[in-house]
Amino acid sequence: MCILIKHPANTVFTDELLLDFYQHNPDGFGAVYAEDGKLVVIKTLGKPDEIKAIYQETLKGRECIIHYRMKTHGDIDMDNCHPYRVTDDIWMAHNGILSMGNPIDPRKSRSEEHTSELQSHH
Repeated sequence: MCILIKHPANTVFTDELLLDFYQHNPDGFGAVYAEDGKLVVIKTLGKPDEIKAIYQETLKGRECIIHYRMKTHGDIDMDNCHPYRVTDDIWMAHNGILSMGNPIDPRKSRSEEHTSELQSHH
């Protein structure tokens, strides 16, 4: 199952912990945080060294939400990488499985389809 972390300000993860997260959930990394009144979203399919650099340079000590994906449905690609945009001011990530995949397009996760549905109502 994915890892979803509420990372409080002043928190610092070790390189070993970041590697452990990745080794169990290597199918996408994402984070969202607020800066100057706006949400900043980071997503990558990068390897541990890239994710470690993002964490050290941008997320360490900052209040944010971090997500490591473990593929259950959908392709391993940026479209299926959390967090998902709902509106310009709302992004979501989750830990778990929504439904039984995506019957409309099996390349996409149910999460991506669900957020597309939410966007159509706003």
